[in-house]
Amino acid sequence: LDREQNWKTEKGILREIADGNSDRFASIASDGVSISIHNADDQSLIKTLVLPEGGASPQLIGGLLFSPDGDYLAAASYDRENLARVVVWNLTSKEVVGSHPIAAPLDPRFRPHIHRPYEFTPNSESLCVCGEHSVKLIRLSDGFVTHQISRLQRLHDVRLGPEGRYVAIASHDRVEVFDLSSSLESPHCKFPTSSEVLRMAWSNDGQLAAGLRSSGRIPIWNIERKTLSHELIGDGKRGTTSIAFHPTNRFWPRRPRMAGLK
Repeated sequence: LDREQNWKTEKGILREIADGNSDRFASIASDGVSISIHNADDQSLIKTLVLPEGGASPQLIGGLLFSPDGDYLAAASYDRENLARVVVWNLTSKEVVGSHPIAAPLDPRFRPHIHRPYEFTPNSESLCVCGEHSVKLIRLSDGFVTHQISRLQRLHDVRLGPEGRYVAIASHDRVEVFDLSSSLESPHCKFPTSSEVLRMAWSNDGQLAAGLRSSGRIPIWNIERKTLSHELIGDGKRGTTSIAFHPTNRFWPRRPRMAGLK
């Protein structure tokens, strides 16, 4: 940064901030009922987004995510029964263009700002959503479901590969990777696990996928070879809640115990 920028909110402590990869950012204040879009240069308020009327009152909003082109914003809403939905806004019209059920986190450490079982496609045309027992690729323009993968076991997370070709789905006893350019009747590869996989991550080149198991271990799979490459150890004292690859994809084999980002 060329200069330090301080920003104050009239609503108290900020719960979450998301970068729009442009000249704006989004934030949720401590009241947790609205989302503010601000100009990154002067912190001026551009617009405020609220959840659509109807249904149960939410306890918490989190998981802010901008689409790659910056035209859409997605956020998770949790009501008092812990039922979760992802709401998508068109930032130009401020209208809600989608509201879809998502899988609620089982682990209490995975609060809404950490648990985000949805992701925009690289071309910003669709949203990939992980529900309790199915993963759907939903076109934003008309809400049409272009792809759907259903499973009997409970699902926890979904992540699209960097180019949007592969989708990795995490469940209680396995990780499955599907090729969206071919038939979805069977996975491109699958990896059994001895404990639940709660979170997924892809390397920037799309060759590796990592999962965060409930045991704290982090297996890393080679997608093309369809094999387990390494298994890392997370932070056993505080508990690992999120994982990510270094941009070079080279740091984890040398010092594997440092590869999990807490």
